[in-house]
Formats: sequence, structure tokens, C-alpha cells
Amino acid sequence: MIKKILCVLTVVAMIFSLCAVSAYALVDPNILYGDFDGDNDVDTDDASAVLKAAAGLSSIKDSLVEKRCDVNGDGEITVFDARQILRSCANLSYLQPTGVFSGFEDTTKNSGGVNLFASPEVAISFFNNGLNAVKYNMPGFTRSETADVLNFNIQNASLSGIVMGESASSVAAMIESMIVKETEPEAVQVSLRGDNCDNAMSVETENYVSKLSADEVLGIKCSNGVTDDEAQLKTVVIEVALADTELDNVSQTAVGDVLNAKILQENTNTVVANVFGTNAGGDATRKTIKNCVLKAEFIVISDSKYELYRYTTSYETETYISNSTVGLNGGVLSAELRGVEYDTAISVIYTDFQW
Repeated sequence: MIKKILCVLTVVAMIFSLCAVSAYALVDPNILYGDFDGDNDVDTDDASAVLKAAAGLSSIKDSLVEKRCDVNGDGEITVFDARQILRSCANLSYLQPTGVFSGFEDTTKNSGGVNLFASPEVAISFFNNGLNAVKYNMPGFTRSETADVLNFNIQNASLSGIVMGESASSVAAMIESMIVKETEPEAVQVSLRGDNCDNAMSVETENYVSKLSADEVLGIKCSNGVTDDEAQLKTVVIEVALADTELDNVSQTAVGDVLNAKILQENTNTVVANVFGTNAGGDATRKTIKNCVLKAEFIVISDSKYELYRYTTSYETETYISNSTVGLNGGVLSAELRGVEYDTAISVIYTDFQW
């Protein structure tokens, strides 16, 4: 069995790069995907048969068989399908539709989703393709942002300077207001149809919005919905949760695959420098990106066509500064701070797409 699997994997590797993935269709939960020969199980015989069909060495004339073999739902029989079947045979993956996918911790909601995709790989590919279509097709859209300062706390503050009588609580209020001012959301931005949006939608300066893979996602949830306008059009909703990461390492993580790591670092560091000074820090200082959740809503145009309706990226930056000296009231008051901790919650919403 192992030799057979390795043999098929070798052939897959040789022609894998020749295939392209197109639009993804929803799956039928009543179909045993990957069962080429219809014997009610999925094995290496099915993988071999699908691989031959993908290579053009045989043809599939039965539409039901074709549907069973199109395990990634892209409307074609390719080595991607053979590879997925083979992974299932080796217990590396699975093919049956599920709601919250097996092996994933659902970190967005406790309730299960409906049966929409055959596997996490299919769902993430659908997610990536639907988002990346924005930079390929350049529709018009609106970008808006919200920002809130949460859980602000100072463990210890000692005061000195010309203006005396300021309490630790009043100093905390002053500093919190400074952080709020520094983290004010950007103004609403409108991109017109046909505009180059490489810098208007994360990941900025890149030709993609997302390049996530299923194995780097912490949690995923798929469901149906409707648009919130009068049309009440059906939607497919995909929510993805990503693991927390230290700010300095964000470019090497899943968060860096969907958000601009450089801008995240610059924005956070700028707030710290402007409020606490460029020398703020200490060995215990830390900056973390946490609770990152992505939510993409796609309008269902047909069984094989979808359009992005709304996309939201939400995350928090957790900042802890072990010590700093802050000048207040135009420099007449100096505060020695220890153990400053606060979270900043950021949400960026892309909507009003004009395809």
C-alpha cells in the first residue's frame, strides 16, 4: 500500500504545476467524494483512476462520477483532486463535507457551520481566490476602520515636575487619552472601479490579499447568510481565526499572510514612541498581535460563481511597557511609569464592492 501511495505521489509531483484552480462550487453532502468506481469507499484505486483522467489517459463520461471525483469543487478533474484523494487514503486529510472542520479548534463561535466545502484546503482556497480577485479585477470598494483602546492599566506611576498635585489616576487618564489620539482610525477611503488597489487593501504593496494555507489556520467556520440590503441575496460566509504572534515575528506567521507586517510594526511602534518616548522599554517590554479573525462574505451568483460582498479584518495589539518616562502638560510634569499595559482593537471593513 505504501509503495502504491508513493508511486502515485511521484506522478502527482511531476505534473502538479501544470494545473490551475478556477472557481469553486459548493459540495453535495450526500455524495461520497473521491469514490471513482462507486464501491462506496475511497482508496488508492480511486486516486489512480482520477490521476489518469486528470492526465488525459482516460475520460469520465458519467456526470455523477465526475462530480464525485471533483473533490475540490473547482469544476475540473485535475491532479489536485487525485492528490486530495491520495491524502485521504494515507489519513493525511479527508473528503467528506463538515461544518467546523475536523482537527481545527473553532475559535470564532461555538455553534457548528453548515456543510459547504469538502475540506479545509478547499475552504481556504475558496477564501484566497475570492479575496485575491479584488486585486486582479480591481472593483470599486469602500474601506473604513475602527479603533478602540481596551484594558488600559498602569501598575505604578511616580510624579515629579513643576506642576504638583496630579494624582496617579489623572496621569493615567492623560496617557490613555494620548494613546486614543494616536490610534484614531484612518478616514474612510473609496477606491473607484479600475483603480490599482495594491495599496488600498491588505496586504499592501502585494498583488494578493491572502495567501493562507489550511495548516496555518487556528480555526475556521463556514456558514450561509444573506446580504443586509433589500436584495437579501444569499451569501457564503467564511470566518478564519489565526494564532497570536509577537509583533517582531509577525512577517513569519499566518497574520503576515493577510496583514501588512511592516505597517503593523510601524503603527504600533509609532504609538509607543509618540506617547512614551523613543527610549521607552525595558527587558520585559512586549508587543503582541492577538485575536486575529478574518471574515469574508461572498454573494452566491451561481453554483460556480461568487463575488466578494464584504471583508473584515479584526485584531488586537497588546502592548506592555515595563518602564518609561513621560512628559505631560507641555513638559512641565514628568511621570515615571512602571508596567503600562493596554490593548488596541482594530477592525478594517471593506464593503460596497462594484464588480
